[in-house]
Amino acid sequence: MSSSQEAVQSSAAEKTAQKKKEPLKKLAELQTALTQKSLTADLETLQAFILQEIARFIPCQAFALILIDEGGAPAGVAANESPVIHRMINVKSPGSAKSKTGLADKDGHSPQWAYQASLGAAHGLVQECLHTQQTLQCADVALEPRFDPENDGVENIQIQSLLCVPLIVNNKSLGAIQLVNRLQHDAIDVFNREDRLLLETIAGMTASALYKLHLDQQLKIANADLEASHWELVRAQNALNALFENLPDALYLVDSQYKLIAINRHRKQRIPAQLGSKENRFSPGERLCYQALFSRSAPCPECLIKETFNTGQPTLRIERRFGNMLAQPTAVKDTAGEAAWTEDAVEWEIHTYPVPDRSQKTFQVILLERDITEKRQLENILTQSEKLAAMGQLAAGIAHEINNPLTAIIANAQILHRSLPVDNDLQESVDLISRAGARAVQVVRNLLDFARKEEYHLSITNLNENLNRALELVQHELLARSIERRRSLYEALAK
Repeated sequence: MSSSQEAVQSSAAEKTAQKKKEPLKKLAELQTALTQKSLTADLETLQAFILQEIARFIPCQAFALILIDEGGAPAGVAANESPVIHRMINVKSPGSAKSKTGLADKDGHSPQWAYQASLGAAHGLVQECLHTQQTLQCADVALEPRFDPENDGVENIQIQSLLCVPLIVNNKSLGAIQLVNRLQHDAIDVFNREDRLLLETIAGMTASALYKLHLDQQLKIANADLEASHWELVRAQNALNALFENLPDALYLVDSQYKLIAINRHRKQRIPAQLGSKENRFSPGERLCYQALFSRSAPCPECLIKETFNTGQPTLRIERRFGNMLAQPTAVKDTAGEAAWTEDAVEWEIHTYPVPDRSQKTFQVILLERDITEKRQLENILTQSEKLAAMGQLAAGIAHEINNPLTAIIANAQILHRSLPVDNDLQESVDLISRAGARAVQVVRNLLDFARKEEYHLSITNLNENLNRALELVQHELLARSIERRRSLYEALAK
């Protein structure tokens, strides 16, 4: 064999090898492009790109990308019983380089969409491919009884040959790729084995790209929901923090080891800065509540935290504290032996509330301390008022009892005054009895006026008269204390 013949054979072999490698190169490029599209494009753009790429590999009269949307079932019908089939179609005429729908790359148009609701009992080769997840190939649909023109057909296309390959990921069918009427030199031909293998390879890439796009969309939705939940949580946390910090009562949170988890502003303000003459070195940072809040080396003996942890029930106790301590002032001494706390008694109402975990077991306890000193003082004032009211009622009863003998004394004094001669020496004694009786009657009347419950109303009054009556009420105290009374009243006030 001459060198020229060997060169020709070698060149032919290289061309044959290059021709065999060309589809592999295109498939590698398609894999790269699908991977990139699945990360950047939306679903419709990715589907249009897939149909355009299939047209580069296998010349056909029509291409269809069929996707199953289980979430698009009609209301009242289960998704697996009636999935919605989304079909994107690209149609070409034999002998034409452009598609009827303008899918040619230079036009930049998207393929047409066709939507088809397919029930579980629907027939056809496409439905069988979706259900069996097997490739179906038909050389002449006229001889295929399983062919269903309604489900398998393409508008304005007389179908002769058909190839349908399922899109499968993780043993789940996502849809299928349907090719109609293989073209060979602008004439309709049948699909061969190479077409089937090539389309199955493309289908695998397509399924992976669609699934990756689906996962990416689900991830974006999940991230959006997570972000929304995060901001809801932040708003709720801010509201709780504002309530926690500005609650007028002292509030703090501890665990089963008495570690201080949180403490609000009102409770922090009551932590003493001094222990007698020394600085208080404990702070909430110590994390143990009895150390940071009460400067103790052991839990407070009256504390009911353990009971709440054991029973899971709220508790309530009333304590009288001196300064900021639970102990009596004589029991708390600093290093110099001086009392560490002032003896200003404050009464507290202390609640403990359990904080359950997911298993409803108490893992933290909330302590709420409410200063009820003012409440107790008001209760004492109310009690004292009730006592005074009772004393007023008693005084009114006594006054009525005194009035009876006073009336008799005054009446008899008047009788004596009339029966005695005018120049009789006993007249002065009788007058003294009358004046003393009248004065006693006035005192009783004033006492009754003070104790009597009256309805108040606004009217013009004589201020001078009111002042004189008020002075008469305290006349005895003034005399007993040797207080000299001087009055200087403005007469115009009496009008």
